[in-house]
Amino acid sequence: RSFIALNFKGSEGTAFGLFYLLYALFGAVGGIAVGFLLKHSELYAFFYTLSGTLLILTLLGILKTKGKV
Repeated sequence: RSFIALNFKGSEGTAFGLFYLLYALFGAVGGIAVGFLLKHSELYAFFYTLSGTLLILTLLGILKTKGKV
């Protein structure tokens, strides 16, 4: 949120609106996916969330080594 406030001067409202729209959409899709996986096996849901976490950590590590974060 601070990134938006610092980098979108003059259009913070639009940037925050888009941020929270995407936040809600991805949260809903993730919740539906985990709910679907929990119907079949708790292990599937665990590995789904684990793979997403590892993906995010990998991307963060790449951005950090390039000096962008």
